[in-house]
Amino acid sequence: NITISQPEQPQKPYFGKVLEPLADCSYPARIQYAGKYNAWLKDKADYTKPYKEVQIDLDNYLSKIMKTFLSNTEENTVFSPINAYMALSMLAEISDTEGQRELLNILGVENIEDLRKQSAIIWNAHYYNDSVTTSILANSIWLDGNRKYNQSMLDNLTGNYYASVYSGMMGSETMNNTIRYWLYEKTNGRLDSYGKELKTKPGDKMVIVSTLY
Repeated sequence: NITISQPEQPQKPYFGKVLEPLADCSYPARIQYAGKYNAWLKDKADYTKPYKEVQIDLDNYLSKIMKTFLSNTEENTVFSPINAYMALSMLAEISDTEGQRELLNILGVENIEDLRKQSAIIWNAHYYNDSVTTSILANSIWLDGNRKYNQSMLDNLTGNYYASVYSGMMGSETMNNTIRYWLYEKTNGRLDSYGKELKTKPGDKMVIVSTLY
């Protein structure tokens, strides 16, 4: 008799003490492909329809951002323009008037209200989790725990950019543990080696982490 053993699943690492999110998003349900082809097809058409109808023009943004991220580098670089779009959008959401204006110009929108609507449409059109395709754009923003934050801002971050929001002591072991844990959970452990190295520093006011799995 021949016995074929299944490979052992790697044990989930111990992360130590971690923070609860200050505010969190809920991902939309997607109809699964198995046994529900017609419903799955209609669901996919429904959540990609707004992106096609609005005809969002990202050409200028892509031209600017690709030059910034991919020029003058001697290393192989993996880069997701959509993740960068979401990260810059979150930064615009919490920036002062001048900084927000500059970011809106880069992103190709006239005002923050348009950016909120456009970001939500872009995110939904690229979010797949239906047993055929997995494309999960996870966003997070990590804030200085010594400050208070407006509930409206938190609602916009979670509702329009599908972000998890955390607040804590920058540079602390707990904050760094939580970032590593968040990365592990959102990428099924694929970025744990990177998460071990990602550290906040005392004096940091904000960190944005965005992943694509």
